[in-house]
Amino acid sequence: MEYDTTQYPAKAVEMLRSSGARQTIFTDDVWGGYLIYRLYPENKVFIDSRSDFYGTTFDVKYTEVMNVRYDWEKHLDTYHVNTILLRTNASLAGALKESRRWRPVYDDGVAIVFRANQESAREAQQVSAVSRDGKDRDRKITKSQTSDQTITKSNSRSEPS
Repeated sequence: MEYDTTQYPAKAVEMLRSSGARQTIFTDDVWGGYLIYRLYPENKVFIDSRSDFYGTTFDVKYTEVMNVRYDWEKHLDTYHVNTILLRTNASLAGALKESRRWRPVYDDGVAIVFRANQESAREAQQVSAVSRDGKDRDRKITKSQTSDQTITKSNSRSEPS
């Protein structure tokens, strides 16, 4: 079966195949079937066009990633995605170019491939949970202090009579 190389990522798939690494690949649902056809069983693909097979919850996660919704990277982490293959004009491609967690490794004008930058991903997780002095800063920030209540009371204005 021949695919139109202007519509399908044939060259990118050859690059992925030649890398020899086992990958869990996120792509759009149309290209997912093509990747399964070309790269299975050595590589896993996040989704293909059989959305009824995956269920509503999974479909929502896929849509949140494609639309760069809040926590989109957590969905990729949950499924251990380490490679992303997208059309060059995909909204997600722009976000990935800005992310410290991903780096572009291939772009042929039809498709762009990103690989996870493992060191940046670990750094991002550590920075969000620990302050410079090594203590858990998030807990300290959210903990209420007794003095917070007195500030509110002393600054409240009396209603005019």
